[in-house]
Amino acid sequence: METTTTFIRRKLAEIGASALVTPQQLQQALALLPRRPSLGAPEHADDRHDDLAAYYALGPYHSRKLNLQPTRTIRRTSLLEPVRSFRSVADSSEQIDFVLTTGDPRVTKSETIAVKDVIPGTSFNPKLRVRLQAIFCRNDDGLLSGARVGQTAQVLGPAMQKIVAAVNEIFVPMAGIEFVFYPSADLEIVNNTRLNQDFVLPAAVQEQLSKKTPLTAQEMEALANQYTTTPDRNTYAARYPEKMVLLYAEGTTYNFDDAAQRWVLSSPSGGGFSWEDLEFVKLSGEIGTTDGEAHGYVHGFQAHEMGHFLHLWHTFGGGFYLSNAEFTDPTTTIDQKLALIRKRVTDYIEDHRTEAPNGDLTLLLDGDRGAVTDTPPDEGTHILQLENMLAGTGNACGKDGTITLTLSDGTPVTYSPDRTLAMSYYKGCFDNTYSPQQVERMRKALTSGNRRRIVKTQLGDTAAAGEYVCACWKPNANAQAYVWGMDLNALKAKAAALAKQGLYLTSQQAYTKQGITRYDGIFNPSKNAPYIIWGWAVADFQAENTKQQAAGKGLTHLDSYLLADGQVRINAIWYAGAASANWIQGYAQADFGKQFFDRAKANQRLIHLNSWCLPNNGGIRYDAVWVPGNNKQYAFVNLTMQEFQQKYGEMWGSKRKLTIVDAVRSGNEIRYSGIWDPDTNAQYVVWGYTREQVRQMYDEMWQQGMKLQSMSTAFF
Repeated sequence: METTTTFIRRKLAEIGASALVTPQQLQQALALLPRRPSLGAPEHADDRHDDLAAYYALGPYHSRKLNLQPTRTIRRTSLLEPVRSFRSVADSSEQIDFVLTTGDPRVTKSETIAVKDVIPGTSFNPKLRVRLQAIFCRNDDGLLSGARVGQTAQVLGPAMQKIVAAVNEIFVPMAGIEFVFYPSADLEIVNNTRLNQDFVLPAAVQEQLSKKTPLTAQEMEALANQYTTTPDRNTYAARYPEKMVLLYAEGTTYNFDDAAQRWVLSSPSGGGFSWEDLEFVKLSGEIGTTDGEAHGYVHGFQAHEMGHFLHLWHTFGGGFYLSNAEFTDPTTTIDQKLALIRKRVTDYIEDHRTEAPNGDLTLLLDGDRGAVTDTPPDEGTHILQLENMLAGTGNACGKDGTITLTLSDGTPVTYSPDRTLAMSYYKGCFDNTYSPQQVERMRKALTSGNRRRIVKTQLGDTAAAGEYVCACWKPNANAQAYVWGMDLNALKAKAAALAKQGLYLTSQQAYTKQGITRYDGIFNPSKNAPYIIWGWAVADFQAENTKQQAAGKGLTHLDSYLLADGQVRINAIWYAGAASANWIQGYAQADFGKQFFDRAKANQRLIHLNSWCLPNNGGIRYDAVWVPGNNKQYAFVNLTMQEFQQKYGEMWGSKRKLTIVDAVRSGNEIRYSGIWDPDTNAQYVVWGYTREQVRQMYDEMWQQGMKLQSMSTAFF
């Protein structure tokens, strides 16, 4: 397999372009960039003819080696702002427009952002957060094409943050969609040839490429589509059902070597792709690292492919292009090339004249009218490109933006493509936009289409089987450890080991699965070792509490759980020197509510809350521990996820933060409870997470100086 750089150099030599100097030679080089095979793409999402996508798919390495620069320029006068931390945003003086949820769609962070809708009168409800997974692919040997070493995670992390910031400059104000990416949790480098290449031909099939009678282009296309790696990529992307997967891969194409009279495979291929039923967005194998490169990459390439993933079509109809050979033919003038492409478009209109909706001939060139009706007609880019080159006013991004065609009977057909639309091939001319109906279609893909899985928990879905973890973090510079799923012996061993580091169990949750009681727990620094009981009967706990209080130890934690036979058992923690506590165990919701208000009036504050469900869906019960103190707490219990999210927003607005979060399964639902205290510090909250997602988020929060404050798991 030859590299694409080698291929382009060979082709440039064939057409006599010794140096890439003139705009025409630059355009010739871009036209020569190899295109991937169709790989089953529907017509409205087939990006094989996009020269700018082909350019970006080369990656910065190959572009520099060829001295290539894209012929379209991004009209931008200022650099991107750096990615802001949520703590700095929360302290900013910007006008607060709404409180956003972030991280995985089920994450909330205390951040406020000033947002003005680009589309007048549009109000986005709900605001949507889409978590990304960036997968950078290498071949099986860990290398890229030409035996090159790819970019490292240390380089890719900050580069991806710049790209995501550029994406959000488009989507947040225009569509109410924010994309979220954390380098430590959402970036991976995978050595897998079938993920890195668009198709992989078996050795026996590759031998056919050397036949004395070469295969036809149609036969090569059929082979590439037959041995496509799209199923492998879909399977891998399905590991992340609640993320949009960005697959940064080199891809593969085939080119005919005229001298050798044989087909040659090359990599990287030109372009990216996605469409409605793919599980990933295929992008380039390498990315730029500067703000300017990120902005150009997004507006010239990535925003377009992400649009396809969210069900958008091309704005242009007919796919009118000069072939690479026609565009780079040194024997024809620009005038002749322009006449050829204009004739193709007018011939198409003539042939389909009777099919024009309401007699409007321009609508024959409206490629996405089957999806939206508010984008103007557009035949592609070659007419404006050649007209502007002929007039000396640039390229497809030049001054002239209106096209007039004349049919055989003298009928004029005039239209002006919207060169700002990301789903056109003028992307890169101006900062990208989406039309109002395009925005509506993308949001429907997320809220009611096949992409709902990505944001389902934002929308209140709780029907999926498995585990549902809710947790909150707060600023904390101390050490910490956590465990989950341990049996009692393993938990005791872990507690003994952590005690040597000065870390002791401060909260835990017990649950019985498949007849075995397992434990989750959080360990924090303490000068004193706690006294802990596990699995005691209620009466025995009551007696032990009296004994520990007499010894000067205060109850700090109490949780009930059920054994497999339905018996109630108690875990509890006491610490020496802790305040004398009042507690309840197994109270119904109304009784808990009365206790909460009565104890608040008596200047007592809640320090622990645990909910659990009686056998056979007999109702939710509550355990709670109070100590002296009045923080003007708020308690909300037995809420749906949507209700809980709403309360979180209300409490945030009144300068209260979540200090205790709790989840329990009741019937076929997860019910959430929380305690809020006055607090102006930053906070991070998740709900509906899997444990693996919490593990990833824990690592991310650690880097931000945030530690777990409360955690609870519910199971289906």
